[in-house]
Amino acid sequence: TASIATTAEREGNEKARAALESANEFMARKDWRSARVELLNATAADPRWAAAHIRLAEVALHLFDGVTAKAELQRAAAQGVDGAQIAHLRGHAHYLTGELEQAEDILSRSPIAREHLPYAYRILGRVQLAQGDTAAASTTLDEGLALAPKDSELWTEIGRLRIVISNQGGAIEALDRAVELDP
Repeated sequence: TASIATTAEREGNEKARAALESANEFMARKDWRSARVELLNATAADPRWAAAHIRLAEVALHLFDGVTAKAELQRAAAQGVDGAQIAHLRGHAHYLTGELEQAEDILSRSPIAREHLPYAYRILGRVQLAQGDTAAASTTLDEGLALAPKDSELWTEIGRLRIVISNQGGAIEALDRAVELDP
């Protein structure tokens, strides 16, 4: 999403740009609710600004709101956004709405931009874990970790998996690594 955010700063009307800038500040502090308000303002000020819709989808996912994320991603796609740039987010949204088969299909069969692969592996691992396939989840998370060994969210998912498979020591180790990377 870094390339999308850069594009976003150059597009949109003045009111929308100001709201997006404010949202980015809230997002940097992980204040997702305040960021949502600012992004709602940005998309209201410029409904055809795809990047603002994508940012709103990202914030919705942080707030576990898959329904809003799916709607915002559809709006972005309608504005011509490359599907490979948002497939990881679409898969996450389907996961949150309980559509595990659709999420798995999107995350394992859709083209996904290379920079978003660690995210996609993280969510696919969650999907596989939710489906009870701990072996597949372990393989998927290891693939994500091979691409992004310093991704605290991947380490958190590995910790979650290790708890499920009763590897308490491994879970503590993974979660310690996650906290070390992102206190």
